[in-house]
Amino acid sequence: MVGEQGFHSVVDAVGRAAIARDLLNRIRKGGTFLVFGVASPDDTLALTPREVYDKELTIVGSIINPYTHERAVAMLQSLPLDAIPTRTFPLPDYESAFAVQREGRERIYIAPNPEKTNRHA
Repeated sequence: MVGEQGFHSVVDAVGRAAIARDLLNRIRKGGTFLVFGVASPDDTLALTPREVYDKELTIVGSIINPYTHERAVAMLQSLPLDAIPTRTFPLPDYESAFAVQREGRERIYIAPNPEKTNRHA
C-alpha cells in the first residue's frame, strides 16, 4: 500500500468477492476500482453506498466479448504457425529462451526434460 493513503487504482482480475473486498479496503480516497475478473454468478460483494460516498470511489466494470474465444481458436488453423521457427530450451537455460523470445523471430519452448520432447533445440 502507498503509505496510509492506499492505492490510486486497483484491479480485480481474479473474480472472487473476497479478493475484491480486500482490494476495496486498499483504495485511497478518490481511487478507482476496476472489476475485470469473472466471478461466479452466486458470489456477492458487500459494498455500501456510504463506503462509495466516503471514499469517493469510481467503480468500473469490464467484460470480454463472450463470442471471441471460439472464433480465435478457429482462426488458428488458418495461420501459418508451422512457418515460425521453433526452439526448445532446457529449463536451466530459461534466460536465453526469454532473450530469444524478446527478439520475436522464433517460438520457444522451455522443457524440464527436453530430451523427451519432439521439438529440437
